[in-house]
Amino acid sequence: MRKILDVKEPLISCYTAYGTLFSILPKELDPWIYSNFIQLVYNELWGTYTFEGHKFLLEDCPGFRIYKTQRGKIEDDGKTLINMIRNAIDVDEYVYFFVDKYYISADKLYHGKQHFEHELLIYGYDEDVDILYVADNFADGKFAFSTCPSTDVEKGFMLLDGSKSYTEDFRTFKILRNEYPLDIKKIKHDLNAFLTSQKAYYMNKEQEMIFGVEIFDNMEKQLNRRVADGRPIDVRGFHMLYEHLLLMKERVKYMMGKKHIVEDSNLLAFIRLTTEEALLLRNLAIKYLINQNKNTLTNIFEKLGKLKNDEISIFTEILAKMG
Repeated sequence: MRKILDVKEPLISCYTAYGTLFSILPKELDPWIYSNFIQLVYNELWGTYTFEGHKFLLEDCPGFRIYKTQRGKIEDDGKTLINMIRNAIDVDEYVYFFVDKYYISADKLYHGKQHFEHELLIYGYDEDVDILYVADNFADGKFAFSTCPSTDVEKGFMLLDGSKSYTEDFRTFKILRNEYPLDIKKIKHDLNAFLTSQKAYYMNKEQEMIFGVEIFDNMEKQLNRRVADGRPIDVRGFHMLYEHLLLMKERVKYMMGKKHIVEDSNLLAFIRLTTEEALLLRNLAIKYLINQNKNTLTNIFEKLGKLKNDEISIFTEILAKMG
């Protein structure tokens, strides 16, 4: 028997949680997507640039009904992981849990080389050849769909170090096709929060965080430190800046189409051009990671400063049009 649930190429996928959301959510949830994913946060403890509420986006999404089972309970009940996965897929539920990438042959970077815990989306199976259809940031850090022997996934989950509680959950997502209204008030709040570098909604007070436009200055400082220390630069922050604008472009198009703001071809063109510039900046960061050319580094600093100013202009104009 073979069954594969619907997936699509995600608009944003810097992290597996984003790739998962954007590859399986139906069109009915577009208003929820456009009401979120606005504020950017740098978490000092994690060393990552993410959208606010990064850890809670899957849990808070109104497009899912989530079911959880602990790994220990699977063993206690005498069930097999593979049967649980197949049973979930059979009733149109996506499966999501942490695995040790050391055992996942679809991941060429870590398989058989390094133990590393990471999320995995499972959206199908083929019982005849004993494989699962999976998705994660496999392809050089890019979110990709692939297949994997069932035994790989079973080892990756069941042999995972259980010292961290969040790695114990076996989760399934049932898609709910409910209508969700665009939250204009939240969009305004988050645009303002980005421009004024306010704290995010979800805040662990024990963690140091940087919000909104201040992350541009933080990226510049980090870049200087890494270059001075001879450490490789982290490209993920640059990719987040690109996906941030890519989603903003789609958000503004949606809001104009729904008459939430007046149509303005000049504003859309400016956002489109700035998004292209953010992609160029991301590519320059990758180029520098490879060649460490000083001219490339100078170009990165120049484009990062310009991108900051352009985003401030774009967000300010969107707010003015929303009234």
